[in-house]
Amino acid sequence: MVTGSGGAKSGTLLVFVTTNPADSAEVADWLRPQLATDEVTVANGFYAGVAALAAGSRAIVLNVGPPDGQDSWRLAELRHRGVPSSTEEVAYVVVADATVLPQLSGVLRTDLAVTSVGRLPPLRELLVSEEPLVDDQTIWRRTMR
Repeated sequence: MVTGSGGAKSGTLLVFVTTNPADSAEVADWLRPQLATDEVTVANGFYAGVAALAAGSRAIVLNVGPPDGQDSWRLAELRHRGVPSSTEEVAYVVVADATVLPQLSGVLRTDLAVTSVGRLPPLRELLVSEEPLVDDQTIWRRTMR
């Protein structure tokens, strides 16, 4: 899923869900050295995220705001709305405070959930992960074998 230069191959989408603008900015900064600037879209709100998915952005950093008052079904719809092609693979990652991490990762059925950008694994590991992970400890254990 990852090319030799570290960029994502065509067909692999990344959706990062955050709950505040600071985390969104950090995730975007983490992605930009690994992907072209025009491949990273930062969006605020559910509908902006769906539009970014439909537009074919390679990586979407979606700030959904604080989870209080969020309609869980709306976030769950991200897995089913706006993906341009059914053949594309989409990896969902939540970067949020530990108190809301279980709620968001459960609703979104995330592939990875971490409490900070510093806990994100290298992009190549994220793209080759085959099972949902909570925090990056599972990835660390797998890479230590």
